[in-house]
Amino acid sequence: MAKLVLGPPALILVCGAPGAGKSTLSRALMCRLAGAWLNSDAAIEPHFPHDRDSAAFRRARPDFFEGLYALARLNLAAGNTVLLDVPHVTQMRDAAWRRRMRAMARAAGARLVVLKCVARAATLKRRVRARNARRDAVKLGRWDAHMEEHPPDFPVPLPHAVIDMEQPLGRAARAALEYVRTASAP
Repeated sequence: MAKLVLGPPALILVCGAPGAGKSTLSRALMCRLAGAWLNSDAAIEPHFPHDRDSAAFRRARPDFFEGLYALARLNLAAGNTVLLDVPHVTQMRDAAWRRRMRAMARAAGARLVVLKCVARAATLKRRVRARNARRDAVKLGRWDAHMEEHPPDFPVPLPHAVIDMEQPLGRAARAALEYVRTASAP
């Protein structure tokens, strides 16, 4: 099956709390879309394989995101659609960051498309526990505080589609792809 090439390209932000299904949805979308898939865990894992909570990681985290954004800009400038698979729970609260994402897309003649993956808190915890990653030990040990910091229904003050990741993946992917098609149309 030929992949869908968006014209103009899109900067697709797939956001959501840990365990919401961002990477699962991103994988399904990138099987159908032509473009670059940039995943925050893939960028971070070689440097912090078992840690997402230490002071050292918190200091380094912005640099990882800047690296992902630089790669996104390069791909957008080359005319490629870019899917950023990153929680962006905290960043969505920052008006300057939202302006920056809109400006990045606009500078490349791309459309900004936002997909918010959602699932119930109990589902998030079950999924995070099931992936059995050492990097999740601290968040599982302080789950209530983690949920306050990364609420499953955080506000997204940009045009976006809410993708229910508790429904079957095929249905979620179709809904997301349809939104990407319509939101990225000229």
